[in-house]
Amino acid sequence: MRRRVIGVILAVCILLAVPTVVMADEGQIVVSAAPVSADGTVGVTVSIADNPGIAGFTMSLNFDNTKLVPTSAARGAALAGGNFVSVLDSGVDVSTLTAVSVTWYSPADITADGALFTVRFNVKPGAKGAAGFTVSYKATNQALDGISFTVTGASVDFGEPAAFATVVTGSTLAVENGSVTGGVSYNIINSTETTPSADIILAIYDDTGKMVYVGKKNKTLAEGDNMDSFTDISVPNAADAKYTVKIFCWDGVNMMIPLANPAVFDFN
Repeated sequence: MRRRVIGVILAVCILLAVPTVVMADEGQIVVSAAPVSADGTVGVTVSIADNPGIAGFTMSLNFDNTKLVPTSAARGAALAGGNFVSVLDSGVDVSTLTAVSVTWYSPADITADGALFTVRFNVKPGAKGAAGFTVSYKATNQALDGISFTVTGASVDFGEPAAFATVVTGSTLAVENGSVTGGVSYNIINSTETTPSADIILAIYDDTGKMVYVGKKNKTLAEGDNMDSFTDISVPNAADAKYTVKIFCWDGVNMMIPLANPAVFDFN
């Protein structure tokens, strides 16, 4: 895999290093950021408009690494073909990154407008205020003419950090031999100066919305991170279907009063 990544990057570097004497018509690169999700993640999409025809590019999505950690980069609908790779494919230490670089090339121009790629980030605990996103790039068409873009950046506003936030940090849940088995690890982030008692509820629902499993534990939430897990989960007679997991964090004294938004994910 690493040889393939290096080969793709070298090919595009050679493509983009060719001297250009003609600049093609100018297009637009537009960055858009979705609101922060309840699970503490945010998606940022880089799109192209007024596409003059491109056959290769390297683009870097620049971000504030004091507030965000990148987790994935995926090609968008405008890049239906060609070779696509990001720095996140190379096993890099993501905590050191201040930009997510993406490389793409194709033997022929594409002229479609739309999403080029989307990067997902985890929001760091305690992040507040706004964080901006900008793009730097090099691009050519199949004639090796340089492409010029007008770039429009974006920002996302974290506001004040939530007092309590529940984040799923790992899951081994799977449907095997007619049963759901595995475990879920999670973190409840306490951004207050209090240490409340909390009831943590893990519920699993089938694809009809019926609850098929529930687990509960009580914890005193220390300031900062509260890592824990539900283990040895077992649901017999499980259908081969999609399941939804919700982790609730409720006040341990005043029952069923939420301290945090539930963390939610699907598996099958």
